[in-house]
Amino acid sequence: MIVEALLLTKHFNSDDLKFWIDWHLNKCKFDRLHIIDNESYIDIPEIIKNDDRITYENVKDYARQYVLYDTYINEKSNADWIIPIDDDEYLDFENNFKSVQDLLKFYSTIHKDLHLFAIRWKHLFPKDFKEKRNGRNIFEYCTEENYKIANLFSFGDFGVKTFVKRDGIIHYQETWENPSGGHVPLHSKQPFGALLSDGEKIVKNYSTNLYHTTEFVRLLHCRYKGPEEWNFKYNNLNYVSDKISKIRYRDSKFNEFIKNDYYK
Repeated sequence: MIVEALLLTKHFNSDDLKFWIDWHLNKCKFDRLHIIDNESYIDIPEIIKNDDRITYENVKDYARQYVLYDTYINEKSNADWIIPIDDDEYLDFENNFKSVQDLLKFYSTIHKDLHLFAIRWKHLFPKDFKEKRNGRNIFEYCTEENYKIANLFSFGDFGVKTFVKRDGIIHYQETWENPSGGHVPLHSKQPFGALLSDGEKIVKNYSTNLYHTTEFVRLLHCRYKGPEEWNFKYNNLNYVSDKISKIRYRDSKFNEFIKNDYYK
């Protein structure tokens, strides 16, 4: 069984990219990585040139994320399973499995005829966005779970990303088709969506339950990326902590806040 991670990146610095690659190849033991480089600031081909487990392509201008996913998964990859993982995300199953292959074998045994397997996020933030990283890796810098965002609508720990079994046509919806971001694609062999670890059916890119006793894997979402001075240059203060407290849970202004302030 070949398992692949698909990375679309623009904001990595060299050290963070090397850490991300090492984490997913050597800790999680993905068989392959495919990197889609959207005009990043570093020389990715130079970094990966000695590792034949990593393939690479460059895309310019405005990258249509889900179209790129469709194209690569349906037309280029020959993996058995694949999952898109962003440059601020890290698959984590602690000591529950030896490899991502063991993880998928385990849940495929529990859930017969599994084609889409949903993994929930766990959001990690710096203690203080104003504090410099000073050479720390991403997990030494992002150490705090944010419980405010975890309980907000389909955000936070309700949200999922999906392992896709490549045995049928995959289609990721664009964000204007699906406000949740298209993280659960349509699939010819599992039309209702994805299955979470406890068997919950995920049809709108988020879970209905925050806590799952049978859950042994998460996608760590580190709310920082970029070079050392990125958070100062772009005034990247803690928007979630500062602004969610001012916005009622079902305030119509929430969508504008997300669009204009948080996801630039």
